[in-house]
Amino acid sequence: MASRAAGRTGRAKGILVHDVSQAELRSARPWPVKHAPRDTAARVVAQLQVRLDAPAMQVERLAKRWEVVRGIETGADAYSPRVQRRLSDHTRSELAARGQRTGDPILELPPGSERTQPWHEFSRFLARSPEPHAVLYGAIDESNYTSLVWLRGDDHPPVEVIEALEPWREVLRTRAEFARNPRRTWWETAWPRNRAHFGAPKVISLYRTDRGRFALDETGEWQPSNKTTIATARTKDLSVAYLCGVLNSELLDLWYAVRGKTPWHVRRNYEPKPMNEMPYRHVPWPDQWEPSDAVDLLAAALASGNVDAALDSAVVLREAIGSPAGDADAAAAVAHLVRAVAANRRALLPLRSIAPELGRVVKNPWWTHGVNVARAAVLAELPATEVRSVRLDPELSLTVMTDGVLGRARIDGDVLVFSHARKPTARVEGPHHRLAILAELLGRTRVMPEDLRGARTPLSIDDFDAEVARRQAEIDDLLDSGRRLVEAVERLVCKLYGVPDGLTELVIESAVMRAGTVAQAQDSTLLDSAPA
Repeated sequence: MASRAAGRTGRAKGILVHDVSQAELRSARPWPVKHAPRDTAARVVAQLQVRLDAPAMQVERLAKRWEVVRGIETGADAYSPRVQRRLSDHTRSELAARGQRTGDPILELPPGSERTQPWHEFSRFLARSPEPHAVLYGAIDESNYTSLVWLRGDDHPPVEVIEALEPWREVLRTRAEFARNPRRTWWETAWPRNRAHFGAPKVISLYRTDRGRFALDETGEWQPSNKTTIATARTKDLSVAYLCGVLNSELLDLWYAVRGKTPWHVRRNYEPKPMNEMPYRHVPWPDQWEPSDAVDLLAAALASGNVDAALDSAVVLREAIGSPAGDADAAAAVAHLVRAVAANRRALLPLRSIAPELGRVVKNPWWTHGVNVARAAVLAELPATEVRSVRLDPELSLTVMTDGVLGRARIDGDVLVFSHARKPTARVEGPHHRLAILAELLGRTRVMPEDLRGARTPLSIDDFDAEVARRQAEIDDLLDSGRRLVEAVERLVCKLYGVPDGLTELVIESAVMRAGTVAQAQDSTLLDSAPA
């Protein structure tokens, strides 16, 4: 490892985990990725370590003021092959005879289960847990969740709940924690955690990810599973919204890439032990402190959707960092901006139906490109009064010469011709612009005669094009606003940590480049670039 550390940057002649004994591995020097001193991540680590070593900088270990724990672990989410392997042949046969199949839910119930009996009546024994894909920057996709059966040994659940779990008794009693501990009852959740703790305001971290994603739960309505890790305040005077902005920053993501748990390549595992060591910039509230006018203006601008005005206020607040009141104002601004980014992500979620790429892009607010509206999806959302099928369209004349696959389509003047195996199979005659729309909406799918007859086209091509342009502009505006808001958060966080302006630009450039955005961080209009 010493030779590897002293060598050149890169993976050549690297260390394989199979070649290193467990006793020689050191958490202080993660082996999968090597960082040179000039790399942005290494420079970030050096800067933050200086601040951790200087108490006057008010940068401390996260664990000092925040409690970090893994989510609820049932020990038997579903009847998986792994669960089946620990059962006897007799038990598996009995379960199969009762109709139990691989994949059936046990203690992790699908959405809607909370509305069925007995869970509707005894909902206090369910924990609402977001799925990994539902964890976004500051926000949670509320439609993507499961319900965990959440039972402690002292809960004394009613007979109805026990009867609902009874078919899985033999599965639940073979869980490792219960097999070795006879004092535990078979129906308990393996690691149910503390209900008061999980009902408090919290930040929810995705456990395994290529980039840290932290969602905000200020009401305590979510009780996530062990697919996540949560952080809650040890005292009531701390802001979970501010913590969410800090943890979501590219600054701390770069730090975690070097000092955190990275089991392979760029993946991170957000677990309590490595998270406890994360540098947290504590901002105490001065006596008699009240938010300044700039904070009030920023909050009002965000509430009205005026992103430009909000960012102007963020610049003013960033320049005031350095005094106790200025730091407190900046922390309050970070909290407001994080909530705005979360609202921005939630506004994008319904638009996934017309822009499938949003399913991936919505996870990273730095991403602003490559999201195009699917015209067929927009057409599918139009009311029936604004579309008509090919068979009913008076402008189109349809002729079908086969009962099988129509094959490829090509436009020849005012005729859309389908051919399969070099033989014509169908033709549609009509205005060229309407035929072009029809060909585009059909795409390259396996088109059958009934598909062609039932294919719908808009009554007004111009109105349809205008609707597509409007939806595209809506998405582009939301992506651009989210990008600008998250950069404002990043600049405030970097300034609060005392990061020099030159390194701040490198941090922002890192976030931009990882998102694949063409525009460089130096082109930002938020602040003038400072020399590196």
